Amino acid sequence: MTPQEGGVYSRNIMVIAFLSQSIKSLTMKHLTLPLTAILITTISFISCNSSSWSSSDKEACINEILNDPELGLTSEDMEGYEESLNAIAECMCDVLESEFSSFKEASNNIDNDEWAIENPDAALELAGCIFSGFSESEMEEVLDEAFEDIDEELENLEEELEEALEEFEDALEDIEF
Repeated sequence: MTPQEGGVYSRNIMVIAFLSQSIKSLTMKHLTLPLTAILITTISFISCNSSSWSSSDKEACINEILNDPELGLTSEDMEGYEESLNAIAECMCDVLESEFSSFKEASNNIDNDEWAIENPDAALELAGCIFSGFSESEMEEVLDEAFEDIDEELENLEEELEEALEEFEDALEDIEF
């Protein structure tokens, strides 16, 4: 248990103790429902806070996202966007933290396509992190660079296709019918 969780836990125990002492001095008839609601809320709050990741889990998550070659966040095209990339990684880790009890569990499941199919809202949230991490101008720059790369690749493919067609036509000329 981290010191933060311990502090929250201790504070919640003190609140519960205070409430139980107050119950003794007040009429149970009028306080049963409100106190029950407060108690349930407090217990829920304690259990929700106990599942948060450790700081080392969070760091490992951010580092893995930033260095994952499949995401392409380390490519030369992304130089100069370090602050935005960190924001994207933090956002993605927050989404993963809400879905998995530890980074190890997230790491074991996130590459599984079935997880994304079974959890479309979380998968969309992860994708949304990419767009929310960039400012509008940064997004335009990144997309322009991506489209330039795509255009260049298309030009190369067109050249290769033209060469292949020429070779095919030459081969057809050599065939006697």
